[in-house]
Amino acid sequence: MLLVAFGTSFALASILWTEGARLIPAAESGLLGSAEVPFAILFAFLFLAEVPPAASMIGGAIVLCAVFAHGGRDWQAARQRSACEKFAPENKTAGANKLARSWNHQQVQALLALTGHPSPPKPLGPSNL
Repeated sequence: MLLVAFGTSFALASILWTEGARLIPAAESGLLGSAEVPFAILFAFLFLAEVPPAASMIGGAIVLCAVFAHGGRDWQAARQRSACEKFAPENKTAGANKLARSWNHQQVQALLALTGHPSPPKPLGPSNL
């Protein structure tokens, strides 16, 4: 019975992982998949009382820091997008354009860098014609 339960849970996890990976970029899927090993070490420590070597703990901490940093960056980008949408919820592009017109060039560059969009060319003015 225990073998059937573990087999079913593994099969369900594999199916959910495969289906979920189709919804996100490949790089993000790979980064999230790399978090499996540190969590396995953590669960072995919690449930089996296995003490991991120091190198495993350091490596796991590095991987988890990368995963959480990427998640934090995505969360921050989502907050920036929602702030832009508040200007014109029915037209997201118009909201972003209104926000961009109220900022100077450096602030727009920073926003575009946070959201992962390519930088637009500098606006032409009398000083750089």
